[in-house]
Amino acid sequence: MAIRNDHVQIVVKSNSPWASPPFATSHHRRPRRQLLQPTRNVAKKICAQFGTSASQRTDKQLRSLSTKENRFGDSMTAGQEFEAELRTETTTIMFADVVESVRLIEQDELENVKRIQSMLRQLALDVIRHCEGTVSERRGDGLVVRFSSPRDAARCSLRMHACCQSHTSTDNQALKLRIGINTADVLLDDHGIYGREVNVAARLAALASDGGTVVSISVFDQLTPGIDGHLRDLGECYLKHVREPVRAFSLSDSNREVSQIAVRDRTTPQVHPDAASVVELLTSLAVLPFEPYDAYARDRLDIGDILSDQITAMMSRSASLNVVSRLSTQAYRGRSFEMSSVQERLGAHYVVSGRFLERGDRVIVNVELARCRTGQMLWAERFEAGRDAVLVADSELVGGIVSGISDAIRSIAVFDSAHSPMPNVPSYTLYLAAITLLHRFSKSDFASAQQILLTLHERAPKHVGPLAWLARWHVFKVVQGWTHDVSRESMHAKSLSERALELNPESSLALTIAGSVETQLLKNFANAKKHFAKALANTPSDSLAWLLSGNLDSFSGNGPLAVEKTARATRLSPLDPWSFFFKTISASASLSAGRNEEALRDARASCDLNRLHPSTLRVRAIAAELLGEHTEARESVNALRVLLPMYTVERFLQSASGANDALVAKFSSALVSAGLPRHISNAQMN
Repeated sequence: MAIRNDHVQIVVKSNSPWASPPFATSHHRRPRRQLLQPTRNVAKKICAQFGTSASQRTDKQLRSLSTKENRFGDSMTAGQEFEAELRTETTTIMFADVVESVRLIEQDELENVKRIQSMLRQLALDVIRHCEGTVSERRGDGLVVRFSSPRDAARCSLRMHACCQSHTSTDNQALKLRIGINTADVLLDDHGIYGREVNVAARLAALASDGGTVVSISVFDQLTPGIDGHLRDLGECYLKHVREPVRAFSLSDSNREVSQIAVRDRTTPQVHPDAASVVELLTSLAVLPFEPYDAYARDRLDIGDILSDQITAMMSRSASLNVVSRLSTQAYRGRSFEMSSVQERLGAHYVVSGRFLERGDRVIVNVELARCRTGQMLWAERFEAGRDAVLVADSELVGGIVSGISDAIRSIAVFDSAHSPMPNVPSYTLYLAAITLLHRFSKSDFASAQQILLTLHERAPKHVGPLAWLARWHVFKVVQGWTHDVSRESMHAKSLSERALELNPESSLALTIAGSVETQLLKNFANAKKHFAKALANTPSDSLAWLLSGNLDSFSGNGPLAVEKTARATRLSPLDPWSFFFKTISASASLSAGRNEEALRDARASCDLNRLHPSTLRVRAIAAELLGEHTEARESVNALRVLLPMYTVERFLQSASGANDALVAKFSSALVSAGLPRHISNAQMN
């Protein structure tokens, strides 16, 4: 807007994806005295200029548009639009950009601009809105979109890519998007979204392939592989204008059927032999009976009670959660309550609640997770399924709800531990955060995990958990190749595991970790076998004990038994948050049993979820070489040597000492064929 003597020149530019032509500009010359009294004719002109005829607008809409023009003049005159108050929010940001739009416009400007316009209009009005997204800005031919949930953003990105396929030109050339998604704290005002994290989303989009999506670790932590899509770890990536590398994952549509979820037939939480000490550090969760939207629905079969029972049964199998018995939570059925009462009466840190609506043979379920201490809602999601799915413990509905709750609790724990002074963070939050960070296998997260565990041990010196996981930390340090003194790390691990067992000789966790120390570091397979046997006798449902016991059988050359045990571990924890680790151990078991196709399949799946784990790359290289997939084998060896530049066959033989001789010879030969140097000197020469 410019003032010229007694007249005002108003220039209105469109940033709408459905403006015609794109970036349309409208000029209006008005007497200065009429600046604050815009007429209906000006409103009509603006509507027509930006793609909507005046006849399509109601009088109310035209008056609204005129009012907005009036406010625009007022605010710009006073400079208020640039003084909007900034606020901070945790949100999920999507940046979507049209691939090679400049080249397309060069080829046929009018036709391709219309195609891009049409596609962006459909994405904004149909796809994004349906997925609970809000378009914050349009940047050229890109969109900045906000979501309250990373899962909504992931779902939306897959639908956006599918939508693009319908916008195909006469020469069969489809429009494609690159999409980046990031969840973080951002700065907002009434006019836009700002800050480093928006730039991260845009830079992640630049990493994506044509028609692809790349997400950050904060988004990945809240997604469930196989259900929310196929996820593949891209490692730590350096982004333009971002100082530190960012852990990134590609997201694509999963064509594989979601594996069925197996749970035990019980509704009470798992009781550990050392329950008195475990509860002190475990996150406590209460699942309240789900309520119907229809008041009279209580007279029929109570789907809400059944669904909450199914969720309680599955959640109670987690070794890192203490789930309140349904016998206690039933007291809250049909009652209004304060969150503080749930914490006071049930001792819960978090509460899950929900409401459902029956529509014929379908049921719609809205689930919420809240923090008891503050009443703050931390996660919410809508699910829909056939009515029969409520009655089946291994249904996709129950599994989806459980995985959503688990992912949210873990993400909250990691966030709280990173953004609050450690003395102010509850022990149960630190404990869950430490275990999560320990399994990410990045050096910074690994160091943070040790510091948190040491703090927890100071707070609770008689608790088994911190000592056991500290022992496991030293095992991982050796496995990851982050030490030159294996003997020293082995002694630390042994000492810590023994101290944990002294505190509670019956603890399944302490026995399992002690078994892993004996297997992987001390090579005392007889002692390891005793520890695992006792752990499973005490807690037959301990998935980690079954998994690491299977790993021992892989070392010993008992492949069929190793496969049986690792498969049982996976059945006990089908949506385990560290599923990549389960898949790696399962791949090793299959390899020792001569089931190379299964080994390669599981190793590939593990690499997709975490490519910073050397053991996974080693197993993948061996399996690929044995199957004649020589290119993949060499690529795996190269990736392994990026993580461990001095890794050789000689070091492999040292780490495999005590294992089955025939298997060691077979695997070392495969590694040599795949290009792994035999000795340090060869590695240095290469």
